[in-house]
Amino acid sequence: MKLTKTRLKEIIREEIESLNEFNLDAVRLPSQVNRFINRLIDQIKRVNLTRPRQYAIVARIVDALGIEVNRLTQVMNIVKRDMKKPSKEE
Repeated sequence: MKLTKTRLKEIIREEIESLNEFNLDAVRLPSQVNRFINRLIDQIKRVNLTRPRQYAIVARIVDALGIEVNRLTQVMNIVKRDMKKPSKEE
């Protein structure tokens, strides 16, 4: 069987997508990190911060993690996709 150029591109695209996909719910965080994340989220909800202030918090976290802009875009697409999926718990 002869492999066409379009089929090769399709195979490569599928492999790249499979490498970039991961289930955010399946990722296990260390308990100490999880505890601090939950405390941060609780504090943000408790003080009713405005959107610009919430964005400032996210911006500082992203900056501290050293995430590049193009990688941040990829991660945001993954997060958006996972948030649109119906939860298995419901």
